[in-house]
Amino acid sequence: MADSKTLRREADEAAWDFLVMEAEIGLRFAEAAVYAPSTGECLRNRRIAREAYDDAQKRMRQVSLTDRQASVLQVKLRKLGIALKRAGDASCWG
Repeated sequence: MADSKTLRREADEAAWDFLVMEAEIGLRFAEAAVYAPSTGECLRNRRIAREAYDDAQKRMRQVSLTDRQASVLQVKLRKLGIALKRAGDASCWG
């Protein structure tokens, strides 16, 4: 049976993978919002992207990340914030 340090490290690694995926999916939806053919589709894509942004921001504080991981994630979230602004999300600092 794995010890608690091993389990924690594995949980943090899984959380890191999730956060990266969340930021990348959010970015794709934000980009899709910019080029959506209808207002409804734009709003839906932007809402999904914003939820990904907010969720990643919140969960990032709950996980032990290495300095490199934190830096990579901050860059991804900054790109997502900029894409959200481009998609018309005024509440995002970008």
